[in-house]
Amino acid sequence: MKYYGEKYKYLASYSDAIVTLSDKCSMMVEKMIESQHKARFYTIPNPNSYNVVSDSLLIKEKMILYVGRLSLEKNPLRLIKIWEQLYIAYPDWRLVIVGDGEEKQRMKDFVKEKGLVNVIFEGTQSDVAKYYAK
Repeated sequence: MKYYGEKYKYLASYSDAIVTLSDKCSMMVEKMIESQHKARFYTIPNPNSYNVVSDSLLIKEKMILYVGRLSLEKNPLRLIKIWEQLYIAYPDWRLVIVGDGEEKQRMKDFVKEKGLVNVIFEGTQSDVAKYYAK
């Protein structure tokens, strides 16, 4: 912590503001740098728009979930290659892919060529919260 405290003190002395992703993180950094530095703290709230439900009320499914663009720069084929190594050890799990892009067909071809099971391509979805809830 001392290392990070020194780094934050340095940054705060040359900054007008420090932005964190939670109030807890902001308080932690503020404690590390002490109050004599001029930087002010701002918090960006969590952008997730779905309601948080108590874990005790949910029956979680055994799945690995990917939500995003299926594009070359994201290299989603790597996920399928990892699944190739996992699915034998975890036959009751599923790989669920939500999204679309130019790599989708290449991924589907790889799944078919390798005979991989439990890979579900859901395509683009307007409500991804239901996948996260599972």
